[in-house]
Amino acid sequence: YDVVVANILANTLVTLAPALEARLAPGADLLLSGILVPQEDEVAAAYRALGLAQQAGARDGEWSLLHFRKDGPP
Repeated sequence: YDVVVANILANTLVTLAPALEARLAPGADLLLSGILVPQEDEVAAAYRALGLAQQAGARDGEWSLLHFRKDGPP
């Protein structure tokens, strides 16, 4: 897929990391939300370990959105 959006709890996002990464086309964007700010590092580490490049994200109060991109031409 060119874009994947997942609004799921952090522990589930970590568990699903390999499956979500496998479904991304080269150059695709992955947006993850439903993450509490203290859980950002754990979730981000799981996706960076799979080779995804972390982009600018966003925060709204205690919630966080993480943005990743898969290497390769779109």
